[in-house]
Amino acid sequence: TPFSLSCSVKQAAGEEVRERVTVSESETQDIPNSRGTANFVVRWDGSKQAATLNVQDVKNVTRRTYTAEDSGKFVSIVAFECRG
Repeated sequence: TPFSLSCSVKQAAGEEVRERVTVSESETQDIPNSRGTANFVVRWDGSKQAATLNVQDVKNVTRRTYTAEDSGKFVSIVAFECRG
């Protein structure tokens, strides 16, 4: 089932932050000057290229549910591929 996640993202080489952005694995945006798409695209002030974030499914690592058995344990529910 596709999901959306609200989070804050920070510029890797700077101090700029975008608060409470929504990343949805069911929505994609075109990456400027590229043939590719991403689940989230941002152009930071002063950057020549857009930064991207894609939701990744990592076999045997990420899963979408958190159960009562998981209480108190670290459980990977999502992974991101971030560029820029």
